[in-house]
Amino acid sequence: MSVQISECVKTALYETFDRQSGMTLKTQMNGLIALNRVGITQKMIHNEIRLSSTMDNLIKAENEIYADVTFSSQIYSMLAVHDAVVNGHISQLDALDFTYRFCKNVILNGIKLENVMDLRLKRSDTIPLMLSLATALKIREKATELGGSNYVR
Repeated sequence: MSVQISECVKTALYETFDRQSGMTLKTQMNGLIALNRVGITQKMIHNEIRLSSTMDNLIKAENEIYADVTFSSQIYSMLAVHDAVVNGHISQLDALDFTYRFCKNVILNGIKLENVMDLRLKRSDTIPLMLSLATALKIREKATELGGSNYVR
């Protein structure tokens, strides 16, 4: 009986929090929401991207990437590394090196970077800024697949 009561309370509690904050598992598994936690906004990512075709391609690419559960998991993983730096568990230099390699080999897997973009990614001062640029590069690639040439400045 007590197990059933605790399950009922647990279910009611989650439902209450969902209604109060609008945060559900589905909304939390959105890459943009994950990045917002560390101050990276859609506008900041837009400032990295310039499209010579249409804004429609950018919006479609963003919607697809932000809704990708794998991408969201990758972002949350790197934010856990960021939290470890903030809490003093990992040195910032080691964390930046690891995050650079993770961005290049996992988040941007298969995307050929221009030398200047690779250098910008490598020399990012913080993990959130590195994730912002990696996200912009991933969106740029997806928008290009959807049609149109574009670039990250």
